[in-house]
Amino acid sequence: MLGIRVPSRPKTRTLLLAAAATGVVVALIPVGGTYALWNDVETVSPGTITSGSMTLTVDTPTLNASAWSNLLPGQSAAQAFSVTSTGTVAASLAASVAVTAPAPLIASHMTLRLTPVATSAACHPGLAGGVTAPLTGFSTVVAADLPANSARVLCAEVLLNAGAPIDVQGQTAAFGITLTATQK
Repeated sequence: MLGIRVPSRPKTRTLLLAAAATGVVVALIPVGGTYALWNDVETVSPGTITSGSMTLTVDTPTLNASAWSNLLPGQSAAQAFSVTSTGTVAASLAASVAVTAPAPLIASHMTLRLTPVATSAACHPGLAGGVTAPLTGFSTVVAADLPANSARVLCAEVLLNAGAPIDVQGQTAAFGITLTATQK
């Protein structure tokens, strides 16, 4: 006989152990857990979420136009109105003014001042402070803070500027004040 050597086959037991070990490793890779025997789960109940609210009302939605009439150059007149927030959030109160078109010449010679006051009785011409701007250029300025669920009295003072020309005598100017409350 020739001396050819046939390699021996691996033993069946060795093959079975290798296959079993490979199967265990492959089975554990996607699981990625531990071999702990104890496990526990707790659930947290969802809380309640409630949004805040803001409702703005004005006690005198139409100011008395006769209060502004017959102003002479350098004179002013004032009226109070109350702004109420019946909501749950504090706000910054801003005001803007629109003069009814076409804006008469007199509107460019008038000044508006909005001043927070303690009471309506405290509203009078010549108050210091507040926000002052020409009637035709009064645009979105912060006039006051408005705490949640509260009221604020504002004094609106209109002044016919001392340098108003004679051409504006007898003219009238209609305007509206828009109040905007923005959550703080």
